[in-house]
Amino acid sequence: MGLDATREEARLHRMRGEELEAEVQVRTAQLARSQRAVIDLLASCAEFRDEPLGPHTRWVGDAAQAVALALGSAPAEAAQLGLAARLHDVGKIGIPDSILLKRGPLLPDEWAHMAEHTRLGARLLTQPGAVDGGPLLQLAAQIALTHHECWDGSGYPAGLMGEAIPLGAGSCGWSIPLTRWSAPVRTRTAGPPPRPCPT
Repeated sequence: MGLDATREEARLHRMRGEELEAEVQVRTAQLARSQRAVIDLLASCAEFRDEPLGPHTRWVGDAAQAVALALGSAPAEAAQLGLAARLHDVGKIGIPDSILLKRGPLLPDEWAHMAEHTRLGARLLTQPGAVDGGPLLQLAAQIALTHHECWDGSGYPAGLMGEAIPLGAGSCGWSIPLTRWSAPVRTRTAGPPPRPCPT
């Protein structure tokens, strides 16, 4: 009788373990969907303030994911990078409309202010509370800060060169001009024209 009770107890523990594992998988999937929805909303806020370019942040995210895959990243890592890349321009939320929405070329001081969107985005994504967003928001902050760095050191804000540029930023940096050139509506002419910065 003792052996049968032990077997039954082990069977019940296995069943309960399987039920708990299934519940964890359901909750993890729900959390991932919620996280994606929040990122989509935040990316849309930045996109909404800028000139309507279509779903620019989504295009950049998809293109960054494709570049990461082509460079040999694992599919799950590339998917995370694509999601984080959607927040590359979130710092534009802090750029005044007089600069962000200006038609025609920006003056040098306006361009310097516009370039600050990289630092503003990184600061937004690393403020208290955002840090709890885990590796995805940390990657998004890194991309927001460095997505305009160029392989030859001519980018901004830090003038990083070569392998000092994080892979996520490089994948995003390549994606931005690609999405702008393929967009049905060209971007405004404020600031330097987009160029394929080999990052």
